[in-house]
Amino acid sequence: MNAIDPYITVTISLLGVAYPILLQAVARLDDKYSSAHIVDLFRREKEYKCFKRCLIASLVFVVIWSFRYESIIQFDNCRLLNYLINHSATILMGITILLVVSFFYFVRKIVIYYTTKNFISYLKKKIKKKCKKNDCYLEALSDILLQSIQKRLPNKDLWKIWVENKLQGVISEQTYRDIWDILCVAVQYEQDDLIIEYWEIAYQHYTNNFCPNGIKKDTPEQKKFIEFHYILGGLLICKQRYSCIRRIFAYTTSEPLGSVLLPTVMQDIFTFYFDVREQYPHTSGQYPFPQESGLQADAVVKNWICSYMAILFLRQYTIPSLLITIKPLEDPIPPKTQGEIRTWIDGLDGFKKLVNEHLDNAELMKILKWQIISREWCTQNDKPYPLDFIEEFKAKLESTYQNNALTMPLFMTKVEKFNNSSKNIIEKAMNSIMQISNTDNIDNADKWTSGKNILSCLISKDTFSECPESENPHFDTFLANSVVDKLRKDISDSFLDARKTRNKGKIEYLLVPEIIFKAIDKLNVDKQYVIVSFGMDVDKVPELKKENYNDIIIYAFERTSSVNNILFVLKKIDLPKITTLPPDNQKRKYSLEKISEDFELYASVIDLNEAKGTILEDARKQGKTDDEIKKSALLNIFIDMEIKWKNGIEIIQIQQHTGKSKPDVLDDVKPINNKSSKRAPKNKNC
Repeated sequence: MNAIDPYITVTISLLGVAYPILLQAVARLDDKYSSAHIVDLFRREKEYKCFKRCLIASLVFVVIWSFRYESIIQFDNCRLLNYLINHSATILMGITILLVVSFFYFVRKIVIYYTTKNFISYLKKKIKKKCKKNDCYLEALSDILLQSIQKRLPNKDLWKIWVENKLQGVISEQTYRDIWDILCVAVQYEQDDLIIEYWEIAYQHYTNNFCPNGIKKDTPEQKKFIEFHYILGGLLICKQRYSCIRRIFAYTTSEPLGSVLLPTVMQDIFTFYFDVREQYPHTSGQYPFPQESGLQADAVVKNWICSYMAILFLRQYTIPSLLITIKPLEDPIPPKTQGEIRTWIDGLDGFKKLVNEHLDNAELMKILKWQIISREWCTQNDKPYPLDFIEEFKAKLESTYQNNALTMPLFMTKVEKFNNSSKNIIEKAMNSIMQISNTDNIDNADKWTSGKNILSCLISKDTFSECPESENPHFDTFLANSVVDKLRKDISDSFLDARKTRNKGKIEYLLVPEIIFKAIDKLNVDKQYVIVSFGMDVDKVPELKKENYNDIIIYAFERTSSVNNILFVLKKIDLPKITTLPPDNQKRKYSLEKISEDFELYASVIDLNEAKGTILEDARKQGKTDDEIKKSALLNIFIDMEIKWKNGIEIIQIQQHTGKSKPDVLDDVKPINNKSSKRAPKNKNC
């Protein structure tokens, strides 16, 4: 028997018998703990890796040794390989010994993982050492925690270690979600002791990190930490864990009674209530409540958080005012902007309803020991009854809102935005219109003006206060767009009027889309002519998609309220002369300021609380009361567009036929200079 045979036998035995059994044991870890984290952690253990590598290495050297055993093989170009072959027996013996040793360590590690008590102790030691794989050990620990909570056998010592490690350093969003997942299970399985244990650790974390030396820091991290615990309160209310809430409220490490994780002033309560109500769009996705999902989940979760804020509101009545600095029932400071004040006014009814529901909840009030909160008790202790407090605060907000509406100045940044937006929109429209303006002066011609040349609009001054623009996102554009619509209508109406009153032949055709440009071909027009269309359907008349047709320039405009599906053919020299005129007495009346260098374009925004004279009289004619007028701003845009047409010009009007019958009038189309041209009969069918 060769001396190397026992080592080969050991290797083969471990490969054929022990290794499959051990692999099966590793796979069963998932069944024991229902945790992919624990299985993954085991595969990262050095004992597992060492045993696997030693087994592979021993098998490799068994193969290498077989070359030397059967015949002496020499590799001329590889000294290392020759050395390994010649010394393979010695190396194989060493690796096999290492394989056996690693096997015992591997078995020892499996025993640790399969014995829950030993495994927990092992995880504790690893976590305390703060090794590189600390996150992996914490993940494994969290899975064991979840399992123990679900079995209603939680390990408080394990829970404390896990929470303390999670609340170290800067808390990431992922850490908050991990803590939330465990807390949800603890609440769902009514493990109040774990919730209180967590609360105590969080309390100490907040005190040490955000209130060092008794000085409170005001940082985004602190705000996030407090908000997280407000949301936790909403979960406790949702699951009716009233006794747990009572214990949370009772926990403190300071005198007089207080908690750094709970508000001490009304300001904090109302601010967060309205933040949740208006600015938390995806709360259920970030911190989901058990058994709440679907489209309504956000609304349900928000409602429970708001309900908890109503609980905190009632808690203010239980805080003793032992110090001058502690004023638990002091009115909150109203928001700065009108939009926010309006939001608070509109939302207080919902808050009052939540408070009233809690006051009527006998079980809740009994468990929290708040039965004393009644009208008689409030009267005896010189405190406003909770519902009266909300109504009085709402009245103060409404008074503040009304006073601000009168006295607040116009926010100049928004006035400038209104002017700039008006300038850009109207200049763009005017540049388009000026393409068809005659470059020659037209003397001794009738003028066609745009009529009323100033557009005004009354709008609430709130829009021009220092508040979010989302309240009225089009405040800077809606009046300018109305002006543009009027300018386009004026230019289209002037073409229609010129065709009727100044045209020599008064030529008009009604044609189906397919033959419109065939008709233009029969007119024998050339590049001295232009085509001006208003609201033509370019899908049915694709030639209008181009800038010209047979060197005839095409100007295409959008439809207007009076002119649609019509195009005009006329000579370039017969185009109108278009100019803009400055204001006369209106400039002073409306305090107009010029906002365009290219056109006579003027605008203004007037605070009607400071206005006098005819402007106020005009506003009253619109049916507004003096109170409404003083809370309004008057927006004005002035532009006077003058259009001059020559007399005795030739304009052909072609209207796109949109009816069911198709008049075939191509034969009636005559050259533009033929006086016998006539309008095609509209009732002639195909």
